[in-house]
Amino acid sequence: MCRRRVNSVAFAIALSVCSLVAHGSQAEEECVADPAPSNLLREILVATGTPRETVVTAEIRLRSAVERTIERVGGSHPTYAGARKLHRALHKRPFGEYEQQADGVLEMLHEGSFNCVSATLFFGLVARELGYDVQVLEGPGHLMLRLLVEGRPIDVETTLVDGFDLDRKRRAAEATWNSPEPWPAASWAERPESARLPRPAIPAGYADRMRAVTLEQAVGFAWLNRATREVRGGRRVAAAESVLEAARHVESLEGTSVNIRGLLNIAFLPEYEAGRFEAAYRIAEIELELWPGTTTPSDRLVASAAKQIGAACERGSPRAAWDRLEQVRTKPASSEAVRRLTRTASGEIARTAVRVGDWDLAWVAAEQYAATELDTHESQRIFDWIEERRDAVSLDACR
Repeated sequence: MCRRRVNSVAFAIALSVCSLVAHGSQAEEECVADPAPSNLLREILVATGTPRETVVTAEIRLRSAVERTIERVGGSHPTYAGARKLHRALHKRPFGEYEQQADGVLEMLHEGSFNCVSATLFFGLVARELGYDVQVLEGPGHLMLRLLVEGRPIDVETTLVDGFDLDRKRRAAEATWNSPEPWPAASWAERPESARLPRPAIPAGYADRMRAVTLEQAVGFAWLNRATREVRGGRRVAAAESVLEAARHVESLEGTSVNIRGLLNIAFLPEYEAGRFEAAYRIAEIELELWPGTTTPSDRLVASAAKQIGAACERGSPRAAWDRLEQVRTKPASSEAVRRLTRTASGEIARTAVRVGDWDLAWVAAEQYAATELDTHESQRIFDWIEERRDAVSLDACR
């Protein structure tokens, strides 16, 4: 066991906490542990909507809010009573009014509006600093907190004032409803106040069917929430970028309750169909980063690149077209899709390069075309044509 010392002045720079386990009758030890990693606080803030340019100032405010909460709750080591006290304290301040879209941790501190994302992340930060082992539970469209206290898990519905230790409440409610006389389930009004527990709405083992992750990984779910809002708001590339950020935190997006492939599909198609091929390319690029070598992202990337290459050739910019083709060739797309694009695009680039007099690029593109064209006679024809055109231009220049 240890006594945690909090210095209010130094806390603006670093929050220091510790939790050691004493053996037998050993004297209590004083210790000062490392503060919560700055990058975690910043990642939480950015993921929940804080602009990157203001994140340093926001981090100071967040640290200060954690400090004030710790001072209000007190306690020298993790206990069941201490965790329950923390839950009650948070629902007095800063948790104010539940709003479904209120992911922002900073907004929660300023305005009091919160949802399961902002409440769970902030609760988890404070609980960890108080020495609790913290896990985040993810289920369909929802986050909860799990604290490991005195040898058992305590599941906390952070959005409810009475959401502390839901499993114990469920067992108590079931025991009340299933109890024999003198208070059968049908005679609610005859029960004393202490026996008037609501019929349990939470099934046994509900939390065990949720996905348990670390606090750091849970930041990914904030990014997924953000991606969902962005795609609904028409910010489709930003939505795909948010999915990519989520993937950097969550080990496997396939195991989440969000349909990631469907979300990216909704992001890609409108951009492609509207002719915004740069945006479509970026979304497909992100899909390929998440699922390398798979067919649909490969086809989308190649289709978007083909449109961009065609547009560059039309405006007489074969170098821009070539750069895009070379970029596609470095991506983890399916080899067959890349081969098809290389064959069609390199021939088009070679012809455009001849038209603008870029003979070196014309020859390089022709070599790339020959490498993918099975018909050797067809390959030789493009080389012969380039030589003829160059000779003709040289002859015209001499006249």
